[in-house]
Amino acid sequence: MWYLSKFALVGALTFFMFQNLPAGTQKAASQEPKETASTSSTVGPTDAVITVRGLCDGSAQTSMNDNSCRKVITREQFETLVAALNPEGQVVPPLARQNLAKNFADFVAVEAVAKKAGIEDSREFRELMNWARLRTVTDLYRRSLQEKYRNPSPEEITAYYKQHYSEFERVSLARILVTRESASATDKDSFDKKALEAAKAARARAAKGEDPAQIQKDAYAGLGLSVPPSADLGKRRRADLISSEAAEVFSLPEGGITPVQTEAISYVIYKVLSKDAMTEEEAKPEITREIYQQKFKAAMKSVLGAAPAEFNKEYFGATMRAKSQ
Repeated sequence: MWYLSKFALVGALTFFMFQNLPAGTQKAASQEPKETASTSSTVGPTDAVITVRGLCDGSAQTSMNDNSCRKVITREQFETLVAALNPEGQVVPPLARQNLAKNFADFVAVEAVAKKAGIEDSREFRELMNWARLRTVTDLYRRSLQEKYRNPSPEEITAYYKQHYSEFERVSLARILVTRESASATDKDSFDKKALEAAKAARARAAKGEDPAQIQKDAYAGLGLSVPPSADLGKRRRADLISSEAAEVFSLPEGGITPVQTEAISYVIYKVLSKDAMTEEEAKPEITREIYQQKFKAAMKSVLGAAPAEFNKEYFGATMRAKSQ
């Protein structure tokens, strides 16, 4: 949903940090751990890191020498900006910082001229600033919710694990798969019937305890096919299987075999080799994400649901729905 997308405004601004970096630098930066330390211990928080001069009217020389005609950005101010544009907290490489600093200085220079040109008095400026304010406030609020719900309590994790225990159950499966299609078959219906008979025979052999891999190999050979897929599926959870097949598979005891399952292009027989479940510790990362997403979605739904909007269908079109729907 829209409120789980990346922050578009922050992403657009972050572009200025990473544009013109050498190939591979951006990827390497994204893979580095979160930034936790200063890039330089010799520059103090209140020391200037960007100074833009010549921002006043008058002669260029006077403007350059007049300290009142300059804008100074301290290290603390600059790093606050970097942090705001970098919500994921990734390490920002030196070249990216330089790009941001250069763009910032350019923007300050243009701002001085734009003011004199009356840009800030234009309707376009007011509307764009209002849109930017709304989007930024929204993004920051969403970010605050993400931080609030990012780490559920141990009690919440345990409760979720117990309540959704069946979702963490696993089965080790062997699968006998008999394809219903063959590129070399001239009569597709006839081949499908042969495949079904082969699947039924395979199921009967599996019920007698024969090796699923060998059964599948023989079924393929009998149909004139080669290179069957692996019969070993490893451990699977309910979500890894078609819902109807999952119900059948997980109802079986160890050693149990399903009836022949009909899929779009295959006939399938499953054999349950063993059963277990993920421990709470193994499931913890997944549970943490799920609880976080549920709380985040609920919080945003509450906010949006409390402020329903109506749209003029004559203007936007008959397909435009009210926001609350």
